[in-house]
Amino acid sequence: MPRTRKVPTPDSRVAEAWRTIAMTEHGRLALAELFLSLNLYSEIPGSDPITAGIAIGERNVAVRIAAWCGRKPETFMADAAEDVDLVDAMSENLMEKYTHV
Repeated sequence: MPRTRKVPTPDSRVAEAWRTIAMTEHGRLALAELFLSLNLYSEIPGSDPITAGIAIGERNVAVRIAAWCGRKPETFMADAAEDVDLVDAMSENLMEKYTHV
């Protein structure tokens, strides 16, 4: 039986692009900030239905991007700690850069 060549789906191409971004230092930092700001690792804030609806939509986008990057919900707690550390380190580096003029 002849072997057929597996054609990448649009979703797999998008996932490959996100994983490529996640492999770079700047990409990891950008994704960490994105995931933290879109409440990937935290509860949806607020009791206002409109604010909650917006936050749920943002979180859904973050979950999709996280899945494309290969992250799994069962590792979100470890990922969250790593992302917070990465963003904190970036903030400290910026503070040092601009306060030691």
